[in-house]
Amino acid sequence: MSSQMTTMQSTQMSLEALVERKVSEQMSLEALVERKVSEQMALLTTFSTEIRLDLSQQAQTINQIHVNQLLTVPFWQHLPSSGESLEYCESLRRHRLNLSAIVLPQEAELQMWAQQPSSNLLAMTGHSQVLQKDFMSGMALHIRGQNLPIVWALRFANHWDLDITSIDILRMLVIQALQLRSSSDAHLDGFGRTNLNHITLSHLKEAASLDDWLKILEQSLKGLSRIFILIDGDLLSQAASNDRHEATILIELLRTKLATAVKILVPASKLDTDYVDSLRLQGDCIGVVTDVHSSRGRQTESSNRTKRRLRNVKRRPTSNWMTSYVAKRRRL
Repeated sequence: MSSQMTTMQSTQMSLEALVERKVSEQMSLEALVERKVSEQMALLTTFSTEIRLDLSQQAQTINQIHVNQLLTVPFWQHLPSSGESLEYCESLRRHRLNLSAIVLPQEAELQMWAQQPSSNLLAMTGHSQVLQKDFMSGMALHIRGQNLPIVWALRFANHWDLDITSIDILRMLVIQALQLRSSSDAHLDGFGRTNLNHITLSHLKEAASLDDWLKILEQSLKGLSRIFILIDGDLLSQAASNDRHEATILIELLRTKLATAVKILVPASKLDTDYVDSLRLQGDCIGVVTDVHSSRGRQTESSNRTKRRLRNVKRRPTSNWMTSYVAKRRRL
């Protein structure tokens, strides 16, 4: 009887050991399956990421080719690139020996203009047209140096010899927006990868009105939350045939017809006074006086240059009023 009990206990222990071994093997098998599944999922995730990255790179390459094709349209040829027009303005400033760095007047107002989420206007005022032009080119350099998206319509060589229209100004902005897309700058976020298939060569060739070009400009800026637009006063007056009302219409279209928040810098003297005053009351326009960024040192330097020129003028032996006139003409 005792031996039977011992045999039964031994058999039970063997069964329990067998069950434990089977359970252990089952757990090991489940762990192996789980590990294999995890490895396969990791491989699939890596593969999927590589595919998305490859497709994104291909899309960006295709988009770049498309942009390059858009930039080959013949009617761009008489318009300058952004670098050409800015270099022209800077060369004039260098020719005037006005080489000092720009000092931003009313910096609080400028920051408010730049940081407001809505579209608004920065209207330049001042007695000196030259300082306004220098301020605008200086602002172009400053904004671009801050890695912010910016386009401009600035003066360029021999622009007075061309029949510049408001449509040409929009074309200049469009071509620069397209050039921005060819940039890989980090500040553009996903702007350069935004699909441009909705802008075709046919669209560019068939665009004939301000509304047509505004729609193309809007599509060109798609993907940007804001854009800085600088428009030279001389070029604006030329395009509007010196009609401030026509110039005002163009600025208002840019301010209100684009989905992107637009920050426009333009001389107030080229626009309707009532329009500028109305925008100021609405909080959509900030005024900036450009004369205040002339430092005392620069004024002294200018005064000294004038005195040196006067000493070098050879006056004719005529009456006093004629001598003064000749001296002035020589200085001019």
